[in-house]
Amino acid sequence: MKTSTANSIRIKTSDHPKWPNWFSIKNYDCLADLTAAQFLNELEFRLTLHNSPTLPNGRKLTDSKRWQLIQNGYVIINSNPVTQPDFPTVIALNHVDLLGITEEIKLRSGDDYLDLEPQQLMPLQGQSRDLTVVGIDLTKPNKAILGDCEFLINQLRKTLSIPEPKVPDNFQANEKTFKKLLTYKLIPYLDLMMYCYNHIPFYEDNWQKLEFTQNVLSELLLGEESKQELRMELYKKTYAPFYRKILSNESHLMQLLANIRQNTWALGTKMQDI
Repeated sequence: MKTSTANSIRIKTSDHPKWPNWFSIKNYDCLADLTAAQFLNELEFRLTLHNSPTLPNGRKLTDSKRWQLIQNGYVIINSNPVTQPDFPTVIALNHVDLLGITEEIKLRSGDDYLDLEPQQLMPLQGQSRDLTVVGIDLTKPNKAILGDCEFLINQLRKTLSIPEPKVPDNFQANEKTFKKLLTYKLIPYLDLMMYCYNHIPFYEDNWQKLEFTQNVLSELLLGEESKQELRMELYKKTYAPFYRKILSNESHLMQLLANIRQNTWALGTKMQDI
């Protein structure tokens, strides 16, 4: 039986009872002082929640502890020196991950799962993509490892008929494009989108998704930058198209973030100086 999704609540004015009083765009000024590496940590956490699984009623899962920090005005909630385990294309698996894979296969196949033919694609928990588990000998030089990985990837794509996504020639995955993620306020925008799915405690049953009009989003994100009419025009013609473009094409965004991770200069440079 399908579970119908409740109608959304549309916020049109600041006197709406669900107006995000916790949100202040000034709280996000500190992002400009982060290095690109720190900014990446903050962005990846938001993107993980933005792409998290959706429940039958339309609600998304989230990290309630960190979400509470955001509502309390703390913007920098994920900048730490620990490498995040959930990168867009590469995931470092630990023993818990491997146990989870094994249990998932066992649940599907019973006690006979060890007799199955070796599988090239592993059903990783919480992941919707076709992923493969790879062993890497870290005692070998990077160039040799990367060369072998590229060869293996090409062989797997051919065997499994998974074509490599093509990035258009006019797509610029460089520092200039990356800085636009700060300039166009992608992180505060994602926090507002997160609020749409987390405006009431998770345990409450009367859940409905929130929606902001473009006029409201322009007020929240650009409220102090220009007069109302100019602000609305700026948002509709510049910011809204940017959000749609950057979030709707996952391969482009993944390429951009991957390129920045390889850019030693950018990683150690403050976002405002890139």
